[in-house]
Amino acid sequence: MRLKGFFYFSLLLLLVFASELPAQRGLFEYINYSGSTSSNGMGEEGSALRNGQDAFTFNPANLTYSDRLRLSLYHNQYQPSGFSYPINNYTAAFKFHGTSTLGVQYLKQDFGYVTTTSIDDPDGSGRSEHLYNYALSLGYAMKAAEGLSVGLAVKYAYMNMGGKSWNSLLYSGGLNYQPAILDKRINLGFSLMNMGFPIKDKMPSLSASNREETIWTDVYIPVSSMIHLALSAVPVETDYLSAAMQAGFGKYLISDKKDNSKPSYSGVLDDSRSSFAALFDDWHDFPRDASLSTGFSFEWKPLELGKGFSFYQNFYLGTISPGPKISIGNFYTHGAEIGIGYKEVSILMGYSGRWHYLQGYEYFNLPVFPWETFQFSFEWDINKYFSRESENKTPARLNNIIVSLAGGYNFRSGHMLSEYAPSDVKRNSFSYAFESAFYINRSSALVTALYYTSIPYEHRFLPGHADKEKFETVGINSAYRYHPAESISSFYVQGGPGIVRVNPVSWSYPKYMYKTSLNVAMGTNLELFSNNFIVAPELSYQLMLWPLSVSSSSPRLGGENQLALAVKIGRRF
Repeated sequence: MRLKGFFYFSLLLLLVFASELPAQRGLFEYINYSGSTSSNGMGEEGSALRNGQDAFTFNPANLTYSDRLRLSLYHNQYQPSGFSYPINNYTAAFKFHGTSTLGVQYLKQDFGYVTTTSIDDPDGSGRSEHLYNYALSLGYAMKAAEGLSVGLAVKYAYMNMGGKSWNSLLYSGGLNYQPAILDKRINLGFSLMNMGFPIKDKMPSLSASNREETIWTDVYIPVSSMIHLALSAVPVETDYLSAAMQAGFGKYLISDKKDNSKPSYSGVLDDSRSSFAALFDDWHDFPRDASLSTGFSFEWKPLELGKGFSFYQNFYLGTISPGPKISIGNFYTHGAEIGIGYKEVSILMGYSGRWHYLQGYEYFNLPVFPWETFQFSFEWDINKYFSRESENKTPARLNNIIVSLAGGYNFRSGHMLSEYAPSDVKRNSFSYAFESAFYINRSSALVTALYYTSIPYEHRFLPGHADKEKFETVGINSAYRYHPAESISSFYVQGGPGIVRVNPVSWSYPKYMYKTSLNVAMGTNLELFSNNFIVAPELSYQLMLWPLSVSSSSPRLGGENQLALAVKIGRRF
């Protein structure tokens, strides 16, 4: 079965080079994908964030921000070029003695089963080969000094291509520094991730004199090591919410020193030097080979609902420009999390993903939407069971809560009216929403809303004939509400980000898509019959960001305008 070696090696090339980042990389590339809603939503970078959700991907020092026992499942569909190779990430972290944190992670990527063939057996033997990757990590982090955290991690990475496999021990280290200046609102993160030595392997080729003879040549394939550097700032920090910004870069550490005595093997980097050596000699193409990221977060602190229950919600926006910079390749990311807590226990659900691109690099790197990931987490504050003081703050007490049901009528203009072909007729329609306004004080509130709209339209194929269909949107918003005038205390204005899921989208597969939205509204809370019964007329504006030309290789980002008149009926608690 002479072709079997070619099959395995060709598959290795596909997995290594047909990845979501067209930068230089090596074996075990799957360990560098974002592993949390927060880091993925903030431009797929997390080395300077104040949470330990993705410490094994970006910075093990961030484990010190895991104040609770945390169990997390992160599911990444990972769909390069339309194929789905799902990645599941299981993480647990536990803080002990107040300054040290221990974390473990298990990650697995499954490619399913394939049947190999050969010249002697072109139809295959019927024997299936299971293709999968996994990694097992152990990390430790501690506070080394005031504002300085350090962390180390060791990772066992394994790739199984059926009849062939590779494995290696990889090492990571990082720092997270929070200087005392500016009221400790700045974090600097630096890390070296997955450092290790190249894997010695053999590459098959055919003899020039005898085409039936396979020649095996020794090659050294580097591992996918990376360096990360990022800066984050928290300009807004209260007992109820925080808003943070992050900017950083990530770069693969693959030595770019060339040895002309060695063949290239169709792009396989043959270098016996480790990633530690590449740390000093892989800067020839910098910054063209670096991935640049920016991100913004709008995070609620846990809000006390009463009787031990609490609620929190987070939104993330970001961009990533992967390296090398062959062409314009910015991707836009977003994410949202919702959590509910009861006493020391809380459960969190999150979604994040890429939702827009400016230009694809090549066939294997064209984005396939929807690009979505999901996270489910369980947290338990067990400090009290070990007779030590908890570092988690008590959930912020609220002034009151208004829970409302809303119905409204939408008016659309601009691109929102021309999204379909001219033969389509789109109508305005009704929308429905469920909203909760958590009042911090008499003049400020945090607002979350879940809404649904069904837009009927007719698709006219022939004169006199039309198929009736509908265009559905489901969305979630997070907003800050403010009552500006004491003389009219019931009047309010509010605004914030949102995520919209649109179904169906005729040009995508599956038949749905995600958008980022910006939402503003003004209304008034009218007390009828009693102080606890609220009727609120409201005028809202929603801008849904959307590519103007989905068929273009470099689609411009546009917007869809929607005005809505609504009436909300609610109760104050």
